[in-house]
Amino acid sequence: MAFLLARTAPVLFLEPRIRWHPAAIGFSLKRLRRLLDANPRPVAPNIWAFTPKTFPCGSSSPVYTLNNVLLTRQIRKTVRQLHFREPILWFCETSNAPTVRAALPQAPCVYHAIDYQRLERDAKAAQDLASTSDVVIASTELILNSLGVTGRPTYVLRNAWAPWPDTAPTAVPPELKNLPKPYAGLVGSLGPTLDFALLNILAENLRASIIVIGEPTGGLSSADRTLLQLLRRKTNVYFLGKRPTAVLAQYIAACDVCLAPYKQNERVYASSPLKYWQYLALGKPVVTTPVAELEDLEPLVRVARDCPSFVDAVRRILDCPEDAQVARRRRQYAASNTWEVRWQSLREFLKSVPTLSVLAD
Repeated sequence: MAFLLARTAPVLFLEPRIRWHPAAIGFSLKRLRRLLDANPRPVAPNIWAFTPKTFPCGSSSPVYTLNNVLLTRQIRKTVRQLHFREPILWFCETSNAPTVRAALPQAPCVYHAIDYQRLERDAKAAQDLASTSDVVIASTELILNSLGVTGRPTYVLRNAWAPWPDTAPTAVPPELKNLPKPYAGLVGSLGPTLDFALLNILAENLRASIIVIGEPTGGLSSADRTLLQLLRRKTNVYFLGKRPTAVLAQYIAACDVCLAPYKQNERVYASSPLKYWQYLALGKPVVTTPVAELEDLEPLVRVARDCPSFVDAVRRILDCPEDAQVARRRRQYAASNTWEVRWQSLREFLKSVPTLSVLAD
């Protein structure tokens, strides 16, 4: 979204506050080192990133209050430094929202709700932010409905994908050439929404190489960390780590089936994961656990509602080559769901909101 907005206005991306705890979501030594970097720093044309220089151990009330004071001063200083005369606030998370709004009280506010909030305190924070924002945008209808928004403009901006330069890669990545075929691929962060138990069962019951592209995130439960370690011991599971987005197409194109094994809960069911579009863009068969956005897309994707059905669906795809017409339909569907397509429709919405119309120029 930042890249789309940067077409018409300079963008300052405020990163989440850094925490010391290694299990905290977003924790990394690289982010800790950024506390020493200059702020703001340019990361793309017309886009700057800003790392809050606050105390990472800010759970106690006095430190939390001090961090808010520090963040307020830094925001105001940075806005002046970048010559933002009429800033617009665009929130995708709730933790920094009260402080940023207090620092820039006259700025119009957009709340872009990307994920469904499971915890009661997070859901309350999201509803409070939505109820006081000028505009509310959500990734899905279910997320928008959970916010209980009334009396203000709303818009459903579903997730999409950005096409790769090479839309039909033929070269097989070197890491895959010596692995036993066929290939079942999983691309994306290994986070708390993934069903690691299901992945272990799949590995035990599948005569195929399971290719994992991605790295574990913070926030994994102890049970998930144990299951992830068990998965690493499976002889037919290959963890290749994180790969640049520009080369992901080569790995996905080499796979015979792509996997989306999520836990079955309200957060996942209401979500709009990005990996689906990347899979479909290359015409690949996809086996997924239930997600509302995909319920009506069969046979473009296979929705498996329990573990045996998931394993069976993967087996069937590997055993029975599908009609090439289905692969073409997947690519066509993905082509109609790029960020460029989303931007064109979003611009029309922004034009209808006086305080945001400048973003649609």
